[in-house]
Amino acid sequence: MVSFREALLGLETLGGGAGRIEVAERTDGVLRLEGLTLTLADGRAALDPPLVEVRPGERVLVAGEPGCGKSTLFRALAGLWPWGSGRVDLPPRSEVMFVPQRPYLPPGSLRAALAYPAGPDRFPEAAMHAALERVGLGHLAASLGREARWDRELSEEEQRQLTVARVLLHAPRWVVVDEGAPRLDEETRGQALALVRGELAGTAVVGFSRRAPPDAPYDRVVHLVRLPGETGLRLGPAAAA
Repeated sequence: MVSFREALLGLETLGGGAGRIEVAERTDGVLRLEGLTLTLADGRAALDPPLVEVRPGERVLVAGEPGCGKSTLFRALAGLWPWGSGRVDLPPRSEVMFVPQRPYLPPGSLRAALAYPAGPDRFPEAAMHAALERVGLGHLAASLGREARWDRELSEEEQRQLTVARVLLHAPRWVVVDEGAPRLDEETRGQALALVRGELAGTAVVGFSRRAPPDAPYDRVVHLVRLPGETGLRLGPAAAA
């Protein structure tokens, strides 16, 4: 079996001539994407319009058809996909929370899973209880200290509810969400929308989805589009998700 390190080295080799996206931090409270083009596994994609600025408290949806590279753009903002061109200016990393499609629950205690990526002792017990209660997981408060494979014990929907509780607990200034909300059931979706419009009213949100649901709290929509006739890294179909 090819090791993870070998796979990364292979990606670097294949993507050696693809160019690199410039990623930097800025302190003026603006997330800025300028001239950003993604080199995908099987082509290239770009934002329309080519200059996107998101200011504190704004909610912006990046919309695009399946396979256009939305998840790749999410990874590019998180610093995990360097191939392409243009520039990404992010607020300080400590102020940004990235929420991937699949919830991540680290092994260990439920407290550690809820506090992630901070340490398990970062938040008071009462704040953790309140966050769980707010998303309908109050029955788990007594299990905060129990160690388990929570990714196996909790249903997929409960894992997503826990992710919402995590965002509420951290109360970041910026949240970048990769197609999370459309996958929630109606009750959890309603809870998440209430949080965005209530406790997280001052949080800027950048979301990725095929299209904006009618009740989505976005101020505006920008589009990610495939560029015709362009070749990519040819790493396999998963990279263009």
